[in-house]
Amino acid sequence: MDRLIVLTAVVAVMLLVTVFARMLLHRRHAIGLIDPAHLAGAATPRTAVVFTSPYCHGCREWVDALSERGAAPLTLDVIQRPELAARYRINLTPRVAVVDTAHGNVLGEWDHYSPRAHDLDSVLRLLDNR
Repeated sequence: MDRLIVLTAVVAVMLLVTVFARMLLHRRHAIGLIDPAHLAGAATPRTAVVFTSPYCHGCREWVDALSERGAAPLTLDVIQRPELAARYRINLTPRVAVVDTAHGNVLGEWDHYSPRAHDLDSVLRLLDNR
């Protein structure tokens, strides 16, 4: 009986450690700051940046949806510029960020494959708050 309790406790602890480790490993890394030199194509004080890759359908959806709403995002292809993917830890696309162009501060980030209406509204709110 005592061995069964100890064995059950050990298994429970191992299960909790495994779940916690998986949560830490799969946590997305926030960008936080983008070098203003990488934002050379941006002409406004705040810009939407979409990290893309050539065969990413979701990337095109984000770019099209933002363009339709008048946001004109800056796209950075992480396949053509792998140093950006490494520097900002972009391992999945699309990754959308609203950035203060002058300082490079990231004001908001989204990594949903398809843009949701409330995410687009949030992007536009951040862009319009100048």
